[in-house]
Amino acid sequence: MKRIILITVLSLVAAFSATAQYTNENKYKDLKDIYNFRAYLPSEQDPYNVSLAGLFGFCVPGGPQLLMCESGRGWCFLGASAAFYYIADNSARELNKLAAYDTEGKMYYTDQDKAATYMMIMMGSLALDLGVAIWSCIDAKRVAKVKNMYYQDLAAGRSPSVSFEPFLSYTPTAANGSLKPAAGLSMKLSF
Repeated sequence: MKRIILITVLSLVAAFSATAQYTNENKYKDLKDIYNFRAYLPSEQDPYNVSLAGLFGFCVPGGPQLLMCESGRGWCFLGASAAFYYIADNSARELNKLAAYDTEGKMYYTDQDKAATYMMIMMGSLALDLGVAIWSCIDAKRVAKVKNMYYQDLAAGRSPSVSFEPFLSYTPTAANGSLKPAAGLSMKLSF
């Protein structure tokens, strides 16, 4: 069973990274302000497969983020998942130590209060580990979409299409002809 899981994970890594382009200059935290992942349209030249990123992100939390050069995000997901799994595993081991069998072969716990505590810790940490896996899956898909949009603009020779600039101007008032300052934010769209 372990071999099947290992082969599956390695296959996902190979399939996901086969077309990936690795550059260190474009980070998700900078690109997410420019590109809206909801406006993503897939292209044949996309370096990252969004579906595989999500699947791989669920199986190995943080893995796709590491492959997309988002090491901070990747290590956080991977570390959180490993920590919750470690806590669940230790709780299961302690729970197993408390298990005993009566003469009829039925299992019971020697200390019911400790057993209940370990069971709650184990179930809670497994639930949190599942939450981290789901969050990693969603995050991996968003990162892949945003980075693909960046590469689509790069391939088309476009720069980011939206920019904002603050402005300050003075407008005359009708009553006495004096100038009144007006501040704002201008938006520039390039197609």
